[in-house]
Amino acid sequence: MIASFWLLDLRCIALDAMRALLSADEQARADQYRQEGDIARFAKSRGALRRILAERTRQDARDLVFVEGGGRKPGLRDYPSLHFNLSHSGDFALIAVGAQPLGVDIEAIRDIDWRALAAMNFHPDERAILHQRSEGAARDAFFQFWTHKEAFLKATGIGLSEHLTAIKTPLEGGLISAPKTLSSDAWYAIPLDAPHGYAASIVSGSAQLAPRDLTASFSS
Repeated sequence: MIASFWLLDLRCIALDAMRALLSADEQARADQYRQEGDIARFAKSRGALRRILAERTRQDARDLVFVEGGGRKPGLRDYPSLHFNLSHSGDFALIAVGAQPLGVDIEAIRDIDWRALAAMNFHPDERAILHQRSEGAARDAFFQFWTHKEAFLKATGIGLSEHLTAIKTPLEGGLISAPKTLSSDAWYAIPLDAPHGYAASIVSGSAQLAPRDLTASFSS
């Protein structure tokens, strides 16, 4: 199975062009942010998603109607078989589109108390891997684990979960172990090449997923 993804540098995308594609509801959501940078990130990433989906559906980007499923999982009202996901952090947005459910996450590697977060949210095996590494390598591994977990929650539509310690993700990619009460399906994580200072992941139900990087095809 092939899924396409776009890893976009939001600094290189024109705000006005992307904002013009947004619905009235999206415009209002953008304006709810207090910081100009947050407004721009939302408008640019959401506009980019609309442009990419418009190319896939051959529809006008402004005519696409988004709906929410379980766990607030996004979909298109008129194209229920088209699956997509969006994540943004810092200066970058990650968008994926495929024929099967999927989730993506990108995180800026930043100065936070990641050890405390790992203690509260990571599986014991994940924490053991962090303890085996040097400080810098452990921090990078933490963010890769974190993106796997976030992408899993988005792919499954679970949303925020208090059972993160029961979800074991493979650092270098592979089958995710999770309680059947959360998801009875098999899910696989793939780490994506990310810009320096970032970690990124895509999760889908296919062990043979072949992510196709279409970043260069996007034009703002």
